[in-house]
Amino acid sequence: MSSPTSRRTAFSVVLVLSLSLLFTPAFGQSTGGRIIGRVADSTGAVISGVQITLANEATSVSRDTKTDQNGDYTLVEVAPGN
Repeated sequence: MSSPTSRRTAFSVVLVLSLSLLFTPAFGQSTGGRIIGRVADSTGAVISGVQITLANEATSVSRDTKTDQNGDYTLVEVAPGN
């Protein structure tokens, strides 16, 4: 049989561990978005090596990327804005 002291200690340990999990920051969460796209000409043929510029009108901050061999591009962790 366990003593009241050992039960209280076990309860305290479980309580502290539970609370620490509850208040752990949610890693992997982000406030940014993602923009993906494909560049193609009027016939539908994809174009590689095209420079893409994303500009935030409010902050005048811009980011560049290029399309890959499939004409695709991705911009990750894009802050909200215009």
